[in-house]
Amino acid sequence: MIQYQSHGSVDITVEDKIIYIETTGPWNLEYFSGFHEELLLASAHLKSEKFAVLLTVKGEAICSLDAIEAHIEFLKKSTVSGIAINYEQCITAKISTQIFTDMYERAGIQFSFFEDNVLAKAWLQSLIEP
Repeated sequence: MIQYQSHGSVDITVEDKIIYIETTGPWNLEYFSGFHEELLLASAHLKSEKFAVLLTVKGEAICSLDAIEAHIEFLKKSTVSGIAINYEQCITAKISTQIFTDMYERAGIQFSFFEDNVLAKAWLQSLIEP
């Protein structure tokens, strides 16, 4: 069996009820396997069961079809209230918007696209604050 190296990078931080993810693509299935493990570890630091994600994508925010399917299955098990996607530093914004829209709609996740983290965070706060 051939072992492939992970393609892509990620930095995950947690602040109160928001998980901040900064990731650079392109990504493959091996990347998503490691990413899901790191995300589960980070979620243990959340201060609430109701949480949201601010996802900042950089570079080529594209991935293989098997990676998309694996991520959709992971998302279907999630209790995330919403995901804000900042694509300001994404060089594949048009196709990436289509990919993310398909993934999040198929997973049943509320999401929105932004070019500004301030607006993205405000939208997320509206989803997770009473």
